[in-house]
Amino acid sequence: MRVLLYATLRAAAGTREAEVAAQPGETVGTVLHRLVAQYPALRDEIFDDPEGTVLKPYVAVYLDGRNILHLQGLATPVTGTEEVALFPPVAGGARA
Repeated sequence: MRVLLYATLRAAAGTREAEVAAQPGETVGTVLHRLVAQYPALRDEIFDDPEGTVLKPYVAVYLDGRNILHLQGLATPVTGTEEVALFPPVAGGARA
C-alpha cells in the first residue's frame, strides 16, 4: 500500500512516499512496522517506545483521509489498497 510522508518524516526517510506490502486484515501498526523496516530512521520519529506500540505525541496517521485515532488506532485493519499518510508535529503561529 502507498504511504505518504510529510515534512521531517520525508526528510528522515529520504523519500516522499513508499510502497509497503499489506494483506487484508492486517493492521496500520503492521504497515508502520514494515515501513520502519524499510526506513529505520523513521522509528524514532514515529514511535514513542522501542517496541513500536505507541505513536509519538502529535504524530498524525491517516488511513484514506481518516485519522486512525478516530478508528481503532494502530489496531485499525487495512485491506491493503488504502493510502496511509503520516504527518509529524507542526507548530507555528503569528506574532502578536
